Amino acid sequence: MTMLAMESLINFYSQRLEKRYPGEKPRQLTTSQMDHPSRGITLEDEVAHVKFMVEELRKSLVANRLQVTLRWLGFLEGYLWSRGLLTLQDLIQADEKAAR
Repeated sequence: MTMLAMESLINFYSQRLEKRYPGEKPRQLTTSQMDHPSRGITLEDEVAHVKFMVEELRKSLVANRLQVTLRWLGFLEGYLWSRGLLTLQDLIQADEKAAR
C-alpha cells in the first residue's frame, strides 16, 4: 500500500468518525485507562481517544513510520467496523478506491 493510499484511507475514516461523532475533541487516554473495557470508559472517552489516534496516525505517516501506521490503521478499521460505522463492504471499497 502506498503512502498516498494510506493517507486517503485515513482521511475517509476520519470523516466517517467525525460524521457520526461531531464535535468530540481528540484526547489521549493512558494505557491503563484503555487496558480493558471493564475500566468504565465512556463512549465519549473512547471516541476522543480514537480521534487522537487518527491525529497520531497522520503524524506517523508523515514521519514514514509505516509499521506503526499500518498497525494503527488496522486498529482504526476494526474500531469503525465494531461500532457499525463501516461495513466490511465499505472497508473493501475504501481500500480498492485508495489503491487506484
